[in-house]
Amino acid sequence: MSGNGNNSHYVVVGFAGVRIMYVKLTGSMSSKKVIVQPALVIDGTAIAGDGLNSFHVFRPPTLCR
Repeated sequence: MSGNGNNSHYVVVGFAGVRIMYVKLTGSMSSKKVIVQPALVIDGTAIAGDGLNSFHVFRPPTLCR
């Protein structure tokens, strides 16, 4: 991450399926938190390929010859 506020830039390095359990973004920096839990995600449009980093993201099974 670089920059701050509306000028922040992030580099996406992978995808993960998560469930958001709790969010508190008000108050002081030390009291802000986001709690997530790993979760499976099934995406029928997912395309697997070399260099794809994903955690808990799957494509549903399909029949092939």
